[in-house]
Amino acid sequence: MIYVRALKLAKNASTIPLISAGGIANREQVAFVLDNGADMVAVGTAFLTTYESPINPLWKKRLLSATGNDTRLTRLYSGKWARGVVTGYMQDFAQLDNDDLPNYPTLNAMTKSLRAHGATTQNSELMSLWSGVGVADCRDESMSELVARLAGMP
Repeated sequence: MIYVRALKLAKNASTIPLISAGGIANREQVAFVLDNGADMVAVGTAFLTTYESPINPLWKKRLLSATGNDTRLTRLYSGKWARGVVTGYMQDFAQLDNDDLPNYPTLNAMTKSLRAHGATTQNSELMSLWSGVGVADCRDESMSELVARLAGMP
């Protein structure tokens, strides 16, 4: 498996601790990367739906109902490539989603009022709903419950 080879090559190339990130949102993924050379893991998206997360409740609701197939890379909101849950805005302007768009921070400033309008009017189709591919493992839980679940603790 290419990922395992990459982990082992990175581990052997340096004495710096290897932190594996991206797509890690459940105990099996944590165990896999640790068993294959990572010293630590970084988890992102799974923390967005914890009770302590300050994100917009609409964003949290969409994350809790999404699967990994519901996300896509886009530049449409910020001008930088980033992964998020597919929205109506992303679908409506998919033909423009390429490297010809203005770069960050220009496009981010240009879409600021659109995103704010979506939040104010409770329309998540206009909001940037950033998410990784591990979104299907998001739960409505506390941060301590998430950490325990990732660590395989009862």
